[in-house]
Amino acid sequence: MKKLKKYLTKTYNEIPKQRGGGFHDTESNRYFNDDGLIDDCYQILRCRFLSINNWKHFCGEFSADFRLFDQSGAHVNRLPIVGDFIRIDIPGPGTFGENGFDWVKIVSICEQKSIDDNQASLSFICSPSSSPNKKNSKLIAHFYSKKSTSTFRISKDNNLIKIGVYGRNEYPNLSHTNLINFFRNFIIALGGMFGIAKLEWKCLCEGLINF
Repeated sequence: MKKLKKYLTKTYNEIPKQRGGGFHDTESNRYFNDDGLIDDCYQILRCRFLSINNWKHFCGEFSADFRLFDQSGAHVNRLPIVGDFIRIDIPGPGTFGENGFDWVKIVSICEQKSIDDNQASLSFICSPSSSPNKKNSKLIAHFYSKKSTSTFRISKDNNLIKIGVYGRNEYPNLSHTNLINFFRNFIIALGGMFGIAKLEWKCLCEGLINF
């Protein structure tokens, strides 16, 4: 476990710096007066947060569907690890040539806790990628470029539980793709810059933290 001082200095270093393109901070939180209750609810949230295959259940029928895959391209039902892939089926037109799916790769996972257990956080960072079933492909199967990141994070801080999704450096994927996806990616990325994607992430955050 990390010492409290070290924990506090590292918290927001988990989120990559914004250098260009679009970005968003989408958060939901809950306050508690009961120390025992907040600990129980944080553990529930942690379980939901790591159950990526079940995220759609918390956001509704018309939301995106998320599925966890390992590096070999096999669908798995376990805790995520670095190097895993998340297949995303968003509402609307999908990626041409990938059966309509977008893909991201988990590039970092960080979990921290203070000595007194009053503060804790768990986060993982994803970046757009090719499909794990096409290992030699240089085409990014996502509407954002490989420079973009999405950081998913939960935290407990005394009487506050928070969940957030933080998009950084969100450039449309216009180079590592084909012509059909060029137009599709531009339109979806443009919608993301106007806040449409933020609505999806807000739905997910609210669903996961609804106890």
